[in-house]
Amino acid sequence: MHRSRSPGTRFALPAAALAGVLAAALPAAADRVYLKNGNTIVGKVTETEAAYIVDMPGGSVTARKEKVLRVEWDPTLPKLDREAKAPPAEPAAPATPAQPPPAEPAAPPATPSVPASADPAPPKAPAPPAAGTPLEALFVRYFETKDLLAPQLTEALIQIGPAAMAPSVARARANPQNVWFASAILKYMEAISSPDRAEHLASMARPPLAHPIRMDAMKSLGRVNDEDAARQLVRLLEEDEKAELSPSNASALESLTAPPAKRAAARALARLLERGGKTHWMPFAASAYVAVANPPDVGLLKELARSSIPEVRSAALIGLGKTGDHGALPLLADALRSQDQKILRAGLYAAGRLRVWDLAPRMIELLETDWTGPDTRAAVADALRTITNQAYGDSAEIWKAWWKDNGSKLVDDNGEVARDLDGNAEERIKALRFIGENRCERWLEAVLARLHTGEAAVRAEAARAAGRIQSPRAVPDLLNALTDNALREPAVTALGQILGVSLGNDPDAWTLWWKSLPEQNNGKPDGLVKLLEDASAKLRQAAVRQLGALALTETEPDLARALKDSDPAVAAEACKALGNLRMLGSAPALIDALLHPDASVQSSAVASLRVITGQGFTTYDEWSDWRKKSELR
Repeated sequence: MHRSRSPGTRFALPAAALAGVLAAALPAAADRVYLKNGNTIVGKVTETEAAYIVDMPGGSVTARKEKVLRVEWDPTLPKLDREAKAPPAEPAAPATPAQPPPAEPAAPPATPSVPASADPAPPKAPAPPAAGTPLEALFVRYFETKDLLAPQLTEALIQIGPAAMAPSVARARANPQNVWFASAILKYMEAISSPDRAEHLASMARPPLAHPIRMDAMKSLGRVNDEDAARQLVRLLEEDEKAELSPSNASALESLTAPPAKRAAARALARLLERGGKTHWMPFAASAYVAVANPPDVGLLKELARSSIPEVRSAALIGLGKTGDHGALPLLADALRSQDQKILRAGLYAAGRLRVWDLAPRMIELLETDWTGPDTRAAVADALRTITNQAYGDSAEIWKAWWKDNGSKLVDDNGEVARDLDGNAEERIKALRFIGENRCERWLEAVLARLHTGEAAVRAEAARAAGRIQSPRAVPDLLNALTDNALREPAVTALGQILGVSLGNDPDAWTLWWKSLPEQNNGKPDGLVKLLEDASAKLRQAAVRQLGALALTETEPDLARALKDSDPAVAAEACKALGNLRMLGSAPALIDALLHPDASVQSSAVASLRVITGQGFTTYDEWSDWRKKSELR
């Protein structure tokens, strides 16, 4: 009978299968390489000019110096070869018919930022383990068996650790016909952290391996979900000139959730797209860029929205709809005149997201044509509903009647709304309420002009309208309105709607928050970091939440300090923020946070630890034991 197992349970291996592996355990004397991501590599270390090479059972691991925090040398090991000037030569693969040497992968193309001639040569594919080694014995034990034993091979490799990664990839690439073996290798690689894991996974995504394995390797890179994995996925996309696996690649890129990974993917994709050209991967690169970029480059999207490739143009239009940039109106108007249904639907989506009232008449015209399909008519109805807050489906007659009585007021500069804004107090309040309820940003300047003059009731309605429009352009005027007692309450509500925080009625707190945002500091988080020391707990909590949303790795030490904040709400928010960063080095501080007397802090720490480590423990003792075994400090 098949039995399910919990995530923390591992397959038990026959003693004979692991005898050779366990006999090769590391000796007590060993050097230790501590990586910046929190991992530790143990073995005999040889230093080169650019890296540390760690000899371990079954192979070696290379750690580039820029990723190393420090090295602890074991004084009992000989020091004659500590400073080799180059890495040792790779062992030759055994030249036997049953075990051919692996083919080297094609050199990856140059990154978009430098010419191809300046790109360094990629590292050679690792050689399989030499005959007679424990790792080779393990491969022989499992290589010809059936799929049933694949989980046991994965578990055996996990117990060996990172040292088995390079030889395992080499064995899989040398025997591309053995799909189950390659699948077992991929599962092992996802479970084990290594400085070169993303590079090895990318090797599993290249020929001569079969398409199913290459697609699974791309999915694995998406699940690894870090910056190296994101960059490797973009490189693989660029290599796929025939777009054979580009859909799988784009899907893996779009599955990225960690903010650092999404930013790395967005930067690499932007460089790729800026080069342009009618290449097969362009539509997939554009779609992936729109999915991961937050915020996207508006200039790049506008350029792509003029592309002659319909799929690229459609993706760019969808991206423009997410930016909130009303400068895209001419491009959206062009899209709504297109005969291509996909471009038309993308333009309708963007116009709806931007609430472009000016394009509503064209949308109603589309409902009167007989060439638009049901999907396009549904897109028209959705866009009109989003813009007007009315739900009249795809009936052209009903929409025409409603627009004549209501909608035209908001696009006619000489119409009823314009006249009411210059009328008496009652008429001005009516016009401002109409503008706010319909979130018509084209009238924002007129709204702000009424915020500072006239009767108190008119100014209060102007503040409410500005909040409903939700444009950051209104923030400076609303901050000034906080000093007016008659406007303070509606201005606070409006600022909360625009900025997404709740800071009470203190004008100084709102002003400090606005000035601390990265948008006001050249994109840097320094202002938010400084707020972590503010006397206001509301400001500290809001700053921690915002830093967690940004997920910048350089703020990890600051967020770790926030775990000790005197306010439990701030400490709990810091736990969540560290979970968003997904840095293994944060685990010790989160484990210590389990001793916090507040239950919300404890539960937030456990949730983030599970995200970061993949472990399912609950209590402090369980996490502490895991920490000791993992040698985390």
